[in-house]
Amino acid sequence: MPEVSYQKILNYVLPTLPDNWTKLIVYAAFMEDTCDLKYFVRNNTNQYFDCFQFVSDYDKLLSILASIYKETAIIRDQLSEEERWSIMTLCVNADGSFQANYDYSDNSESSEAQFDKWKKRHLN
Repeated sequence: MPEVSYQKILNYVLPTLPDNWTKLIVYAAFMEDTCDLKYFVRNNTNQYFDCFQFVSDYDKLLSILASIYKETAIIRDQLSEEERWSIMTLCVNADGSFQANYDYSDNSESSEAQFDKWKKRHLN
């Protein structure tokens, strides 16, 4: 099974992270005809911030998200229907440890409903 390069994703995002970051969480959700990509950073006060809150260069942020999309979509599209995940969550700690999780649930929900469920699991 082809695998997403977590290091590439981290390399795209790393230059935008604030100095006091303690955890990075990348959210990549694929629905029938759309994709939702975001990343979140937890700082040393244990608050999470959406990438749109702390990356001031909007064009740079869009370029990063497009690169993450390319990295994840190419691999995902190579998978068989049974192996194809709907959500990838990549969690990286400032010490370099990381964990990737894949959700294979039905992706027919709206992107907003899917994201709300994900947020309750990962950002609380």
